[in-house]
Amino acid sequence: MFGWTLLFILLLNIVALLVLEPARDPLALESYLKDSSLTHFGVFFVCVAVGGPLLLRWFNLGIIVVGLVGFSLAAEVVQAFSADRTGDFVDFVADEIGVLAALAIIAVVRQIHR
Repeated sequence: MFGWTLLFILLLNIVALLVLEPARDPLALESYLKDSSLTHFGVFFVCVAVGGPLLLRWFNLGIIVVGLVGFSLAAEVVQAFSADRTGDFVDFVADEIGVLAALAIIAVVRQIHR
């Protein structure tokens, strides 16, 4: 299951890179230290940190990650077609990093409590 989840996430990133125009250099750290990317990170981090433990009761980790990353990509694609917004690959990656950071903390806390 983990391998398929990883492959799906990789494919979502390729699609995002092809569909969304990177307004900044997606490999430069400075691209992620702007207000909107930090906001994207924070929103997804808080959503997973608060909702993740609850969702793990009913769904496995792979489904949660694919759902959240898929939602993130869908939101950025919708923004790309909006007149007053832009779909940004860097914001998409910031969403992913927020999800992964919160899941890592949840995993550590679960290990400590076992």
